[in-house]
Amino acid sequence: MIWRFVSTALRRALNMKRNDLNVDLAKLLGDNSLSMSTLPMLGMGRDVPDGKLFLKRDQLECSWNMKTSKEFFHRVRDNMEILSKNLGAEFKNNPLWWTKTLITVHPLGGCPMGRNPQEGVVDEYGQVFGNPGLYVADGAVMPGPVGPNPSLTIAALANRFADRLLESPQGASA
Repeated sequence: MIWRFVSTALRRALNMKRNDLNVDLAKLLGDNSLSMSTLPMLGMGRDVPDGKLFLKRDQLECSWNMKTSKEFFHRVRDNMEILSKNLGAEFKNNPLWWTKTLITVHPLGGCPMGRNPQEGVVDEYGQVFGNPGLYVADGAVMPGPVGPNPSLTIAALANRFADRLLESPQGASA
């Protein structure tokens, strides 16, 4: 079925005749009964911020596993299952759960703020210790989770860093 969809879509795109991609896609996906009866749930919270980012052969690597946050993840999953049952629904794990693969929409840390180079990578204004003029102004400077949706906190920090840059003679922190 998928090969027929791909070949039809390619044939139509290459021939530049009519393009009913939405019709082909609808045929590929079938009826919408599953999507009409499915409610995806997103679990949010604060895991243990004990991962480390580092360079290995010029590639960014991450050393982190779920072990220290295992209790947290199980509690989130259990609460989702309870909510599903209370709604009269059947709970299904995300298939990624079984591979211990997580998705985060607001990654934090990796370049934490600190009072000195032993505590962090950047100072309270986002300047990298020992590298005048090099700044980091995103969620990487946060040492760990601060709660659901840290977008405003990240924006406030970036604004603070920008104000400091504008106030400084050469854009370097004092």
